[in-house]
Formats: sequence, structure tokens, C-alpha cells
Amino acid sequence: AGDGAAYLSAITLSWADVPEGRGPVGRVIRTGRPVAVQRAAADASFATLPWREEALAHGFGSVLALPLCDREPFGVLALYSDDPDAFGPAEVELLGELSADLGFGIEMLRLRAERERLAAAVEQSQATTVITDAEGRVVYTNPAFVDATGLSSEEVLGRPMAEIGLRINQDDALHGLKEAVDAHRPWLGELGWTKSSGDRVRVQIALTPLRDAEGRWTGDVYSVGDMTALRAAQDELRIAEQIQEAQVLALKRIDADAMLEQSAQALCDELAALPFVEIAGVEAFWNGKIVRVVGLNAPDWLDVRPGDALPGDLARQQRAMASAGPWAIEVRANQGPFFAGL
Repeated sequence: AGDGAAYLSAITLSWADVPEGRGPVGRVIRTGRPVAVQRAAADASFATLPWREEALAHGFGSVLALPLCDREPFGVLALYSDDPDAFGPAEVELLGELSADLGFGIEMLRLRAERERLAAAVEQSQATTVITDAEGRVVYTNPAFVDATGLSSEEVLGRPMAEIGLRINQDDALHGLKEAVDAHRPWLGELGWTKSSGDRVRVQIALTPLRDAEGRWTGDVYSVGDMTALRAAQDELRIAEQIQEAQVLALKRIDADAMLEQSAQALCDELAALPFVEIAGVEAFWNGKIVRVVGLNAPDWLDVRPGDALPGDLARQQRAMASAGPWAIEVRANQGPFFAGL
């Protein structure tokens, strides 16, 4: 045929049922069936096409358009010949087999690329991923699994999931996960998990059953995300809100004519009633140097009393921390470590 690149640059194609989409290519996309135009100059279907004259000018005598399919057409193999009647039944059958093979090959390359992208995403994910087969045996783990459990892929591949010792803490949620596995249904929940480092963490497990094209269950995907930092942040926010509420309640109960020491002590007593507060104190800064305890609710073992002034070094440290905003430190005493903060 003539210069195909010049011809394609000169025309506009569509697969919609419009004049630009009523040629061989558009009809193939809409119907999924081959279209042969044996005599372009005389074919009635070709007579009304916007590019008929352009095609004839390039010397096209006949055209064959074949679908490239998976389940639906995703492309067209278009063949042009200078000769009329170039595509007889034998040629159409042979070239139809070629287009079917070509379509299959393109789709396999596309699927392979998608699988490679998915595999790369799972490999690089910070979430632990485990895949099991229909017998419950592990067939895949990603690097995050190795980091979290200390178990290599070689140690777990081919073994039942129940036997690889993930050290999941027993609780009601674990029972729900086991029921979902047995019923081949999705599940999402949180469990306690002891990592290979010995750290106890809170994890979210998403269970996704795998099914083939016929809907038969073939295995499961476990995706595990560490929720410890999120839950800790939520706990801190909840504690901050409770402390703020306790402060507001204490201030409402304080007599407007009360002395500083009375007001401070009432605030400490209100805060110490919270289940997570062991010690509550109020300090006042005097003359740019002195830090004095004006209110305190604490166990007897704490050798500090209201009215006491803090030693010079400790006073300077607390003034410096307070000037920078809220603070928290770990304090070690005879009873063990506890956290203090402002």
C-alpha cells in the first residue's frame, strides 16, 4: 500500500457510531468481529467515509481490520493492500488466527507488567504481607514479614500458617480471625503481637480471601500494619483531654477569694483523682530564681511538701523547660521510673 504514516496523519478515527467511526476500524471495536473491504473504490460502506478520497489517493485497494481481544476488543490490527480482493476467506482465517495470538500476547505482557508493579509494591511495603494457599500453607512473605518476625522466608514457606509461631496474643479478636479463615470471608481487626525484638505491639490485620476466575477459594492474603504509634497518639490525646477537663472542673470549684495555695491544692487534688495521674503538683516562680511548691498531691514516699523550694539546679532546669512550653521527662525514684510533665 501507499505511505501509511502520511495517511494516518491525515485522517481522524473514532470508535463511536459517528461518520469517523463507521470505517473498518470503528466497526471492529464496536462489534468485536473482523471487517473486510474487498474493493475500496466500489464498496458502499466506504463511499460515505470522510477519508475515502484520502484512502484512494494513497492507492488502497482493499482493507482488512481484525480485533485484538481479551474478553473485549482492546485494539485493532488493520491491514491495507494496493490490490482489490487481497483478503479472501483463507487470508482472513489465517490473519484472524494471527490477530488472536497477537492479542493474547499483548494481554499477557500487560498482565505481567501489572503483576510486576504489584509485586514491587508489596515487596517494598512497610506492611507485613503473607499469602497462603488453599491448604493454609505459606507461599509468600515480603521483607517486612522478616523484619517483624525474625523468621526468614525459607523457614516459613510451605508450612501451615498456624505452625510458624507468630506469637499473636490470645484474645477475642484472634478467635474472630480464625472463624473468618475457616469461613473464607474477609476480616479486619486488631490484635496484640510480640515481635522478634520482644516488643509488644498493636497490629491491624486485614484478611482477604483469594478466589479464581470461577469464584473458587484458593487461599488468603494477610496484611499486617503496626498500629502502636497511632494508638499511643490517640491515648495521649485522650489523656490530654481528660486533664484539661479536670483542670476546668477544679477551677470552677475554687472559691474566687481563695489564696494561691488553696487554689493550687484544689487543682492538684482534682488531677490526682484521674486514674493515670500518680502525682500532681503546682509550682510558682519567684524573683526570677526561686521555684516553690505551692500545691501537691503525692504518695508519702515523695520527699517533697507544699511550701518547699526546689534546689538551685533543679529550679533552673524547670524554669528553662517551662519557658520553652509544655514538657515531659522521665523521673527515677526509689519506687521506679515515672513520667512528669507540664
